[in-house]
Amino acid sequence: MSEVEKSVFQSDLPLKEKLERARMELLDLSARNRLLNVPRFSKSAKTIDIVDERSSEIYRLLVSEGKAFTFLAGKPDRPKAGQVESSPPDEEIDYSPVALAQPEDEGFDDRGVSARHSDTKLQTRMTPTGLQRRLLDLYHDARTLEEEQGVNILFLALGMLKWIDPNNKENIRQAPLILVPVRLERGAAGEKFRLRARPEDLTANLSLELYLDRIRKLALPRFEVGDDFDVSAYLDAVAEAVSTKEGWQVLADDMVLGFFSFAKFLMYRDLDPDLWPDGAKIIEQPKIRSLLSDGFEAREPLMSDDNAIDPHIAPAEMLHIVDSDSSQTLAIHDARKGRDLVIQGPPGTGKSQTIANIIGSAVADGKTVLFVAEKMAALEVVKRRLDTAGVGDACLELHSNKANKRMMLEELRRTWQLGSPRGQLPSSLTERLLEARDKLNAHATRMHVPYGASELTAYQVLGQLTRLRQAGQKPVDIELTDATSWTNDGVSQRRKLLDEVSQRINEIGLPIHHPWRGVGLDVVLPTTIERLVPRIAALLDQAKALHAKLVDIAERIEAEPPQILSDSGEIEDRAELLASAPGLPAEALVSPVWDERPKDTSSLLWSGTDFNRKSEELSEQLVATAIDTPIEGLETELAKLPSDFPKDGFVRARQLTVLLPRLREEAERLNQELGSTVLPDTLAGLLRLVMTGERVAAAPDASPEAFAATVWDSGLEQAGDLADSVATLETARAELQGSDVLPVLSASIS
Repeated sequence: MSEVEKSVFQSDLPLKEKLERARMELLDLSARNRLLNVPRFSKSAKTIDIVDERSSEIYRLLVSEGKAFTFLAGKPDRPKAGQVESSPPDEEIDYSPVALAQPEDEGFDDRGVSARHSDTKLQTRMTPTGLQRRLLDLYHDARTLEEEQGVNILFLALGMLKWIDPNNKENIRQAPLILVPVRLERGAAGEKFRLRARPEDLTANLSLELYLDRIRKLALPRFEVGDDFDVSAYLDAVAEAVSTKEGWQVLADDMVLGFFSFAKFLMYRDLDPDLWPDGAKIIEQPKIRSLLSDGFEAREPLMSDDNAIDPHIAPAEMLHIVDSDSSQTLAIHDARKGRDLVIQGPPGTGKSQTIANIIGSAVADGKTVLFVAEKMAALEVVKRRLDTAGVGDACLELHSNKANKRMMLEELRRTWQLGSPRGQLPSSLTERLLEARDKLNAHATRMHVPYGASELTAYQVLGQLTRLRQAGQKPVDIELTDATSWTNDGVSQRRKLLDEVSQRINEIGLPIHHPWRGVGLDVVLPTTIERLVPRIAALLDQAKALHAKLVDIAERIEAEPPQILSDSGEIEDRAELLASAPGLPAEALVSPVWDERPKDTSSLLWSGTDFNRKSEELSEQLVATAIDTPIEGLETELAKLPSDFPKDGFVRARQLTVLLPRLREEAERLNQELGSTVLPDTLAGLLRLVMTGERVAAAPDASPEAFAATVWDSGLEQAGDLADSVATLETARAELQGSDVLPVLSASIS
């Protein structure tokens, strides 16, 4: 098997050569690099080609005047026959040439620039659907890349260098010359996309400059951007520089909107030793020399995470701005001491907290920290923690849209106006922290001190109790005599004794089931056996008879027969319950309702029991029929009673319920004897009926025709009046009897 190829850092090359080879690995000078070969009018590449525009006018309006541009489609959509117009696939986007406006079709301004070249609309050859889809892809990808990496790679390339691959003259490449940082924006989903220049510096194609310098030995003109920067002049200078190459050409008005990344090239340039000042070359830096050549010096090992940190780090040295555990505190302490270390861990283990604490401690120590991360999210998390702790003003952000001169100068001005930091950690606070820490540490020490003869610590005891609780062991009431005086050997002996008892129980069974359970004799003599055997035999017969009865009862109630006498309690309870149950047919007892609806059955039985109990309690106050008596309207009727209605009135009313039926019965009989067919329905009518009966009884004898007269049927009141008159006449006659007036009155009448 061949040896594994050694890394360049493990070779014996000089330090400068190692650095140069490492720099070259950052470069991509192949055709895959978009800065050397831009795909033009591609159906798959995420680029938009701008046609029929002038680079100088685009630069003037977009960069100098800060105007926003929109996009124009080159031709309408062409839906297929029978197909609904929708977003077509990439292969259906039409990139064929379109008929553009001719000079005679439009006017020119004072500078001789046509109207279509001086407006804020970028002309393309794409259909509306294809253009909208491509803009949407560029918009989302640009936002995602900036949020994740913190850099903008969306540029509008002005001017193209058409160059020919020397290895194959048929491969014609196009490389951008001027890169304008831009952003796509829109107010709402239905609005058009607008293109604006970002407040960042323009840049030349650095990869192209290096490629031409190293490979083609060509030097491009110096790219200096200022207020008077002339795009046309720079492009003309590039054309002059490549004029010696056959077939090469500068396409001044060719423009492409797309992604161009040269972050690795910037790293390549920053690692160039020639760009570093004398006396501070990169190859002279101790860290670089240790990393690439000399190696790192052996130093005292880092403190283990298992060690206690309090004896080594005082509270006054813990300049933490967010919470920190022991391992994070050790990392912060080692970083403050200048140790070189790598901190790694899965997400959520507190790396951002540790970084924030390291930065806060370095600021307190008057040091400068450069915090670099691959993703912008990591930068924002740490910056947010620093802002929350009040240290954010000491940080200068140099990423994404904040990496421009104007915002950097504004941030420096704002921070300068804040003045110097005020306040420091009071010494009294550190003393209180030290006192509280020592008190907590003393408690932890006491938890691990062996106690008593057992030499067990409180930590061990609490841990054992916790394990027992987690295993489901409930507390017991067993008291162990002098348990606190047991030694470890004593505990071991007692545990061994328990093991022996457990083994005996496994062999002979539980003592509660043993035949000799309850026998308190230590010695059994022969005479004792002679007395016990007959008694045991009689007891055995009784036990067999009882067992037979229990088996019979169990069969009748369909239960399992008991194996021992103590198990018969459930059968006895069932038997007593069935014996006290009401007489029910066999169908009711075997009904499936008992199994299918046990809750409903239990509820019904409970309700019946409760009803019987309450009925017995109310039997002394209510008659049996009162339960079914309706009480609707009773409250209204009771309200009609006078306020002075006596309390014994209800007793009298109850007596009337017995007397009134009898009174009605007697009244009906009297009414029939008097020969009347109308029965009075009021008490006054009944009184008159009684009075009429009394008077009729006292009346003289009359003929049957008189009693059969119709007056009794239709004029009972008149008959009563007549009876009253007759009674009055008889009374008067009795009073005049024996006087001289009566014969004279009789003679006068006759």
